[in-house]
Amino acid sequence: MKVKVNQSDFNVERARAERCFANGQIDKALIHYKNCISLDPYYIDGHFFVGMLTFRTGEIEKAESYLGRHLRLNNDHIDVYFHLCCLFEKEEDFKTMLEWFKEAVFCQTHENIYYQMGLIAEAAHHSEYAKALYQEALRVQPDLKDVVIALSALLTEESDYQTAEAVLNLSLKKYPDDIALFFALGLAYKAQRKFESAIAQFNTVVSLQPEHVNSLFHLADCCVHVGFFKQAEALYQKVHQIDQSRLDVCYHEGQLYEEMKDIKSAVQKYRQWIEFIEYQIWHQDRNMQKQFKACCRYVADYYQKNGDHIESSYFRRRAEVVEMDEMGGIYAVSASRDRFKLNDES
Repeated sequence: MKVKVNQSDFNVERARAERCFANGQIDKALIHYKNCISLDPYYIDGHFFVGMLTFRTGEIEKAESYLGRHLRLNNDHIDVYFHLCCLFEKEEDFKTMLEWFKEAVFCQTHENIYYQMGLIAEAAHHSEYAKALYQEALRVQPDLKDVVIALSALLTEESDYQTAEAVLNLSLKKYPDDIALFFALGLAYKAQRKFESAIAQFNTVVSLQPEHVNSLFHLADCCVHVGFFKQAEALYQKVHQIDQSRLDVCYHEGQLYEEMKDIKSAVQKYRQWIEFIEYQIWHQDRNMQKQFKACCRYVADYYQKNGDHIESSYFRRRAEVVEMDEMGGIYAVSASRDRFKLNDES
């Protein structure tokens, strides 16, 4: 039964709600939108705004309820599904996100829905589900390159290289000059240690876009593996010239100079990388921390052999601090260059 609406009161409340929302007065806007719904339970936009604003206040279940009512009143409003997914993504509630995406797929009113669902499934670490969704996206939109790249990256990560190569090569037949596809194929070859094949792909990218930094970096990395040391050195230097913030390249340059038996240059590059990464190392994964410790010890050994015991002790201490973290210690990097402060908090 349709509720009789006092249109005058409703218009006043709606105007107040819109004005408060525009001025960033979220709490007041929420009150006025709720008043609008009280006056007209079928006010579709009211349910949407109350749901979104309530989510911002942390009342997740209430927010979901209001947005659900909005969809019942207007189930063609597909964007609401995406709003819900984005909100639950912030809450890292991937299960609920996927449930709402399933609802969206059921409506089938958004052309990129399978691709979007695949991205969410991958973020939720449901790789098999993500692959199935990407494959369905390709079935529906076989020319969508973003899906090809996402699917090939996932297949490469799971070591299904043959399928990844097949997907990329098929797409390259349609788009023979697409940089992103060549780059993705280069990564797939590099992951298999097919460095010569990877070099060919990265070279193609660089020929089409000479300052493609990521291709230059991976090209240099591959050159190191096949013994093209001088070419790698020049490529790393070019990466620095294009993007001076890429100090992570110093680590790879250190590895290059190690291979070249240029120990002094390797130490210099490792030192630069250590200075760059040390204040971030506590937030890195174990593999990165392992690399950090190895670099510190390499530099410490160099100074030890050259009789500089102060510098040697300094870099060895840095490695030890990371080891304390692995044993559950609590620490903080001191602002001073020559020491670390250890906290004995329990």
